[in-house]
Amino acid sequence: MKNLIIKTIVITISSIISLLALVFGALCVFTPTTIASVFENVGCYKASVFFYEIEYEQSNDIEDLIVLVDKAYGNDDNEGLEEYLGELIWHKDFFNYCRNKDANLSANKIPTRDYFVGYYAVVLIENGNFSSSLKMSKSYVQKYGYTEFNPIRTIVSESFEILTAEQKTELKQTILDFGQNDFINEDLNKFN
Repeated sequence: MKNLIIKTIVITISSIISLLALVFGALCVFTPTTIASVFENVGCYKASVFFYEIEYEQSNDIEDLIVLVDKAYGNDDNEGLEEYLGELIWHKDFFNYCRNKDANLSANKIPTRDYFVGYYAVVLIENGNFSSSLKMSKSYVQKYGYTEFNPIRTIVSESFEILTAEQKTELKQTILDFGQNDFINEDLNKFN
């Protein structure tokens, strides 16, 4: 009799554990954001990001990538920001996403594209990748011009204090290579 009770308890517990594993597996495959939000609510950032990444990999939707950028920002995860922002600005839907966001912007607001590219440039510098940041920013300015919110201006306004003297010299020379305009003159004044 005692063995029958023990077998029944073991089978019941095994069945419950198997059912929970199946439900968890199904949620992971079909709705990883559900699992991600559960982990996020209990304060497990890395676990929640893991499941948000699964959702993004399944959908390749830019909105899911924006969620990853927001989560990394909210948790001061510069390595995550570098990865997700880098992927964001090269995403096939990035320009359409920016255009849709900018349709509702009022005057004197930072264009979405400039915001994300500038933010990426700053994160690269904070992560010790000054050369990559400057190279990417220079390429961007060559393509779109030395505008009010270009990434080089973002570097000057947001990261100037943490740059070494050598990096400041390289940045200044890069700015001088673009010629003259009011924004360039403003930025050059910060070097004096």
